[in-house]
Amino acid sequence: MIIVISNGTSRSVFNLKHLDNHTTYGCDELYKEYTPTHLVSKEGPMIWNICRDGYTKENKCYFKVFAVSYTHLR
Repeated sequence: MIIVISNGTSRSVFNLKHLDNHTTYGCDELYKEYTPTHLVSKEGPMIWNICRDGYTKENKCYFKVFAVSYTHLR
């Protein structure tokens, strides 16, 4: 089963450990409480926090692609 976990307060009444045997997708600060199979973030400051905390070294993360100008490479 694939389960998506948001950051809303509604998940606070659910024991996330019950999801350990499933494929999970979580977003943003969820990583501080639970390690989903895949972590997704699109917010720049949050992405930096996730990386700074070292979470990306051992876990699968998907981030929004930053807009970059490649004109200096021409």
